[in-house]
Amino acid sequence: MQIIFATLQTLAIGAAGGALFTILGIPMAWMLGALAACMTAAQFVPNIRIPRIFRAVLQPILGVMLGSFFTPGLLDDLSRWPGVLAFLALYVLVSLIFGLLYFRRIARYDITTSFFAAVPGGLADLTLIGASMGANIVLLGLIHSIRVLMTVVLMPFILSFFAASIGVVSARVPAPIGPADVGILVLCGVVGYGLARLLRIPAGATLGPLIVSAAVHMLGFTQSSPPTEMVNAVQVVLGAFIGARFVDLDWRHFRSALGHGIVWATGLIIISVIIAFACHHATGFGLPQLMLAFAPGGMAEMGLLTLALGIDVALVTTCHVARLVLVYMVVPFAARRVSENEEEKVRAADTGLNDD
Repeated sequence: MQIIFATLQTLAIGAAGGALFTILGIPMAWMLGALAACMTAAQFVPNIRIPRIFRAVLQPILGVMLGSFFTPGLLDDLSRWPGVLAFLALYVLVSLIFGLLYFRRIARYDITTSFFAAVPGGLADLTLIGASMGANIVLLGLIHSIRVLMTVVLMPFILSFFAASIGVVSARVPAPIGPADVGILVLCGVVGYGLARLLRIPAGATLGPLIVSAAVHMLGFTQSSPPTEMVNAVQVVLGAFIGARFVDLDWRHFRSALGHGIVWATGLIIISVIIAFACHHATGFGLPQLMLAFAPGGMAEMGLLTLALGIDVALVTTCHVARLVLVYMVVPFAARRVSENEEEKVRAADTGLNDD
């Protein structure tokens, strides 16, 4: 009974924080508001906690949500922009190497936390995947939250420095969702999760449903995605889950992580702008949409910003989807390999095998 009360109390605090951030117009309001509220409450209110079972439930839901961004028309778009996607892969690689070196050598984080902190992916998915592979969820949540917030706040000001013709586009109307669509989305989560467990795919609880959902949407069986209310609810639960990890937090470590997060977010934005410039001169695509396509923010936030500015939504969305696919397909395997290499070095040092 105490666990149930503590969970309901934490979720209520998280929902209140999300509602407040929504009223204030802060981007990614439900997740970041819940995170901020629960992180603060964890220092003053007893029994702030979210059971770990919630993380296991959230991962397949996130996978289905991300897979729903894939549509039959996406294949045509991908075939038109091989040059941009090549620069995107370069951006991810440069960011990952630079970030891994920074968090490992400067911040002195463990190898798994350093790896997932360095990846320019989504706040929700990277935090969950990293935590499932042994990374520090508090550090990941803080660092990626800072990255997303700084990107959303700074990108409009950065774009204002560049003169370019920006055409007006129409916002895409989400497809209605019916009972059959609900069944298909649920099956995507169940089947994807089952296949991932069977094949022992790293981070499979998210990656499996994502692959199945993407295939179903691209084949045209459904064009629906989980409703906004579910997306908001998932954000509240995830934000509360991360914020609850701040119980008994050492604030010296918090201040240190905050500083590292700001430095890293600034570095990521600079890298994205430099590569956007290079891609602009190499491919001829407009600089504003390339800067948003490479911006290290979340796909939802960058999509909303793109619509508000009237920039090429298809290009920006395709690049962010491709970045997520690249992250999900490569990062779990790479993270495991990097961790194994680190363990081999430690074992070698312990046994004297690396002595001169």
